[in-house]
Amino acid sequence: MGDVTFIEQAVTNVVYNAIRYNQQGGHVAVLLESTPEGMFLLRVLDDGTGIPDEDLQRLVERFYRGNAARKRETQGQGLGLNIAYQLAQLHHWQFTLIRSEFGGLQVDFQGSWIDPESVHPSLTRKDQAG
Repeated sequence: MGDVTFIEQAVTNVVYNAIRYNQQGGHVAVLLESTPEGMFLLRVLDDGTGIPDEDLQRLVERFYRGNAARKRETQGQGLGLNIAYQLAQLHHWQFTLIRSEFGGLQVDFQGSWIDPESVHPSLTRKDQAG
């Protein structure tokens, strides 16, 4: 349960960064899966050149742009991942940045699934009278 516009903005920021800062001809994958614990895991990963260890955790800081990003792209304010991080926190989700197994960055959003019936019972139940 959350603000759909904010959630869309968070995911869009992460996907856009994965595309923008990837190498030419690179790949970006977006995966959504259920975990055995009843959670969702939304993973965005790329096969870019990767992020130096000293930059990895700082990427969620407001206005922070790693050296490689500053060299490749003169545009950008360093807000995209910060916004995604803040929105994940707002929705009580985990937000994790790690190295992708394919060389680039992996960004994970993890949280609880919502039961659609708990939001509005009519969304999942058929009218019994008709």
